[in-house]
Amino acid sequence: LYCLFIIGLCPLYSIFGLTEPLELFIIVPIYGTHSGALQAFTRSIFATMIPKGHEAEFFTLLQLTDKGTSFVGPVIVTAVATKTGSIRKSFATLVLFFYLGAIVMLFYNQEKSDIERKQFEEREHKKEEETNNIIEVEEYSPEDTFGENTTATVEPVVEAASKDEVGDAFKETMDSP
Repeated sequence: LYCLFIIGLCPLYSIFGLTEPLELFIIVPIYGTHSGALQAFTRSIFATMIPKGHEAEFFTLLQLTDKGTSFVGPVIVTAVATKTGSIRKSFATLVLFFYLGAIVMLFYNQEKSDIERKQFEEREHKKEEETNNIIEVEEYSPEDTFGENTTATVEPVVEAASKDEVGDAFKETMDSP
């Protein structure tokens, strides 16, 4: 939450301040260091919520929602900047996004997440056991079905073509209108 608060202050400061280039050199490292820590924190929380055996599915969903929606922020900032005529006012939407994220994080409960993940894993394990118990395969030998001395022969249906024949057929196909 601390990182979200600090990251949210950067665009907030840019609304009212950020008039000198030196200010940018101060704000960008603060934003960058807290942004990296925030990303590592959220991915580790996400990883603890994933049920065993479903890692690929959940991280695929994370990538789709993370990278697949990365255009939404710039589109909203551009729309607000275009409508208001001020890029500074459009940074207010960034502040809103960061603080909405912080509010969502306030409701995160690690204990509840662990309980729900374990319950899901138990349900999955029970389904797997039921599936394995339902199917009982009884093996039959060919003698039981066809008699003791049953044999089958298979004749080749298509003869292999030489490379020249294949090449000629390809040329004919390509030359035809």
